[in-house]
Amino acid sequence: MMKNVLYFILLTFFLYSCHTDYRSKINNAILSGDDELAISYLDKTIEDDPSTEFLYMRADCEMKVGKYEKALRDYERLLQSYSTEKQDIDSHIDISKDSSVNINSIYEKQLSAYYHLGRMDAAERKFAQLSPYFEYHDSNGQADYWNGMIAKKKGHMGDAYCYLRNASKKGQYKCFCRIQENSKGYGETFRNTFRS
Repeated sequence: MMKNVLYFILLTFFLYSCHTDYRSKINNAILSGDDELAISYLDKTIEDDPSTEFLYMRADCEMKVGKYEKALRDYERLLQSYSTEKQDIDSHIDISKDSSVNINSIYEKQLSAYYHLGRMDAAERKFAQLSPYFEYHDSNGQADYWNGMIAKKKGHMGDAYCYLRNASKKGQYKCFCRIQENSKGYGETFRNTFRS
């Protein structure tokens, strides 16, 4: 009997140490910028513990390395247990016992993945889902930024320019790069319009 108890204690300690060892390896890989390595550790960890924390971490790493389909899969898994029927604008999902994430930040990451995959219909649907959130929290121009990026991808450069210019006025400084990209297609007239 004592032997069985000892085996159980050693097994528990071993499993816990493996789990914390992977956690430190994951954190070190993310901190060093090696997202591919972090994903491989997260894959192994999620096999044993498919917690929301690890799914969220893996999805973020997948976004960084351009694995948008896989990131969408993980974001969907995160949202499965969450009811979106009566969603509050500032609803949160618990990622771990110490942290939570605003549901709309996950939706925006999905929007970004759809955009990068060129799935503009899905991006527009996700944008429509985010519209109430953007209307409530649009002090930094996120709505204009995404309207501009979607218009750009669809080839509506004039609309893209207007939206991105509005977003840059609200603090979306990355829009200046997007405006410059757009202006290359329209020549000097387009650039001079922005300067005025």
